[in-house]
Parts: sequence; C-alpha cells; structure tokens
Amino acid sequence: MSLKTAKIISIIGHPVFIPIYALIVIFKFHPVLGSRVYGTSQFNIIIVFSGFLSLIPLFATMMLLGKATLKQLAEINQTERIKASFVMSVVYILAYFYLRQQNFLIEGIIEVLIFALCIGSCVLGVMSYFKKISFHAFGWAGLLTLMIVLGRSQESFFLFWVLAILFVSAIVITSRLVLNAHTHSEVYLGFFVGLISNIAVYLLFNGKL
Repeated sequence: MSLKTAKIISIIGHPVFIPIYALIVIFKFHPVLGSRVYGTSQFNIIIVFSGFLSLIPLFATMMLLGKATLKQLAEINQTERIKASFVMSVVYILAYFYLRQQNFLIEGIIEVLIFALCIGSCVLGVMSYFKKISFHAFGWAGLLTLMIVLGRSQESFFLFWVLAILFVSAIVITSRLVLNAHTHSEVYLGFFVGLISNIAVYLLFNGKL
C-alpha cells in the first residue's frame, strides 16, 4: 500500500465517520427500523443523524484543540487525545437528549448506537491516559460489533457482511501502520478494547435492539 493510498483510506476510515456508516448498516439490516423508513425519508434521517453524530462532534473537537484539518487532528498528542475523547462523549450525549426532545426517531438500535458511541468515547479517554491506542481500530471494531448484532436476524447475509467489514477494518488498520501513526500493539489493543466495549453495551441494552 502506497503512502498516498494509505492517507486516503485513513481519512475515509476516520472514526468520526463511523456513525454515518453505522446508520447505513442499521437502515439496511435492522428488521424493523429498515422496513419503517423508505427512500428520501431514510436519506434525510441519515443526513440529520450524520450531522449530530459526525459533523458536530468533529467540529467541536477541532475547535477545542485548535485543529483546522483532519490531518492535524490525526496527529494530536496524548493529552489532546484524552480531551478529544471526552468532548466527543459530551457531544454525543447532548445530541441524544436534543434529538429525543425533538422526538426524532431516538429509539431501539439507534438509541443503543448513541450510547455505544458515548461510552466508547469515555473508554478511549481513559485508555489514552495510560497508553496510546488506535481510535481507527476502536471505531471499526464498534462497526463490526454492530454488524454482528444485526446479522443475527439476517442469517443468509450474516457471514458475508461480517467478513466484509472485517476486511475493510483490516485495510484501514493497515493504512495506519503504513503511515506510522501507530505500532502493531496500538492497533491490536484498540481493536480488542473496541470489541469488548461495544459488546458490553449491546449486551446491556439487548432488550432495545
């Protein structure tokens, strides 16, 4: 993998975009929610959630840390990584209460997704205090967990899509190694902690899936 390709993949696979990918996965595979919302309505809902769960957290973090680009954001130090994690967590929970107040489809799996994002960000903040781990690997582990949860009701597609996300995760993680952004132990730890953290959340809220 060339450096240029690694940079592109690293940006596309940036953890701040994981909520968007997660929403697309939910609307495609959730047996109830996916059938309730169609066409333009589904697209508009994804746009709104993307703003609250991706763009606003991104801009809030960049403003707090004084970063102007994703490249600068990817090069933050340990202290900044801790701050970024907890800022994201606060923004997620504020978004949750605002959207719930507006009665905007905050229910079931989407509610669990937001809590997973919030708790995951807190876990990243705590972990970053002790050791640098890959936010990219953590985020993609979360998306993989979501796919496994949804795949239980889509048995014919379960293995294919789980393997597909696992394959993309491996490519994103490889891009981080090629860019020397992380060591092998940092990406492996990030992926493992991401799996454990997200599995715990989905088990806790299993009744709302």
